[in-house]
Amino acid sequence: MKTEYALITEATSGTGLCHARELVARGYCIAAVSNEYDRLLSLADTLAHDCGVTVRTICTDLANPDAAEEVYKTCRSWGITVEVLVNNVCAFVVEPFEDFRPRRERKSCAFAWPLPRLCAAFSEKRCATPARDTF
Repeated sequence: MKTEYALITEATSGTGLCHARELVARGYCIAAVSNEYDRLLSLADTLAHDCGVTVRTICTDLANPDAAEEVYKTCRSWGITVEVLVNNVCAFVVEPFEDFRPRRERKSCAFAWPLPRLCAAFSEKRCATPARDTF
């Protein structure tokens, strides 16, 4: 069993959950990030019970400009090594122009920023390290 972690944003449902299951099957422990506290706890309990892996959770709103730094600092405080980073938060809604709501679109656009911030935070001195596992 690996002791490396895969950090997955919005890991509690949809493609994030699929990534979590796939990475657990490959032996990774999971650091799951979501703003849904109850679903995070359920995910952690399920994966730990069914698959015997360690699952750590971070409940935060990734639209917050400081969220990436918070996630990074939390992982560092746990002393874990993040080998795989899955960003699953960028989503845009396509709708008829008459239904367009600028406030919601600005919030949606804010989700695009965690990826470069998370990548920068977790890539320290690892940029030249080749990937050891690919999909």
